[in-house]
Amino acid sequence: MQLELASGKCYKTPQSWEIDDALGTLDGEDNNFAILSREDEVYIQTCGTPKDGYVLEYREGTDDTHYQSVREDIPIREVREAFTKYASGDESWRGMFEWKLLDLRELVRKERIALAWVLVPLGMIVAAALVGWLIKAQ
Repeated sequence: MQLELASGKCYKTPQSWEIDDALGTLDGEDNNFAILSREDEVYIQTCGTPKDGYVLEYREGTDDTHYQSVREDIPIREVREAFTKYASGDESWRGMFEWKLLDLRELVRKERIALAWVLVPLGMIVAAALVGWLIKAQ
């Protein structure tokens, strides 16, 4: 079991009080996420802000077992409880929240579409500038 924070702080086999303390340092800025992993690709993680709340995700090894909490405004006390239960092997943390399968392929597709909306107009601007420069150079 390992707890890793965005700040770079890492706890090998963290105790429940260390998990509680570490999650209390999440500020939504430089230290905006925490990952508690049992092994590679098997973890629970959170990100968010103290003001707006947190979202939780868990993964059990594959893209087909990667879930996200429906709520994105989870209070830190509930995040702490879920992380502590996860660390102790108490699977009841799953029942604390409603979950949805996180379709990573769909997220990648949406990112590509968003990127295209930026790159296509940018490419047109660059091409127009190049044509203008070539015309002036003649």
